Amino acid sequence: MSGEGEAAAQQIPELASGKLLAEINNRIVALTREHYGRGPTKAKTYVLDDLIVCVLRDGLTPLERTIMEASGPDKVLAIRRDFQRAMRAQYSEMIEQLTGRKVLAYISQVHMEPDLTVQAFVIDGPVPGYGALELVHPEQSQTGEMLH
Repeated sequence: MSGEGEAAAQQIPELASGKLLAEINNRIVALTREHYGRGPTKAKTYVLDDLIVCVLRDGLTPLERTIMEASGPDKVLAIRRDFQRAMRAQYSEMIEQLTGRKVLAYISQVHMEPDLTVQAFVIDGPVPGYGALELVHPEQSQTGEMLH
C-alpha cells in the first residue's frame, strides 16, 4: 500500500482481523434495516486480498414474500436490484472508510430460494493481513509445451 490508502489504513488499526469483518457485517445489516425496516438474520463477510464478499441470509421482508407468492420472484428481484443500485454509493463509501481503500467495483446479486444476497467489492489494493493466491496461466512454448 502506498499514499492515501496506507494513511487511511493506519488510522483504523482497531479494525484488524475479525473486528473489520464484524464492522462490515454490522454496517451492511444496519443500512439494509434502515431502508427496508428489516435486515437479514445472518451475515457473513469474507476479505481476501482486494476482494470483500458479504453473504446476507434471510433478508426478504414479509411484503416481498407475499409479492413473490402472488406474482413470482421477478418483481421482488427487480426491486432488490434497484435498491442495490441506489445504495451503491453508500455501501462503497462505507467499505472505503473501513478499509482505507478505494472501491473499484461493487457487484450485488439476489437469490430467492434460498433467500440470499451476495455483495462483492473489488478494492484498489489488498487489505493488510488478508492474502490470496493468484494463479496465472504458465507461458507455453510455440509447440504447446509448458515451459518450466
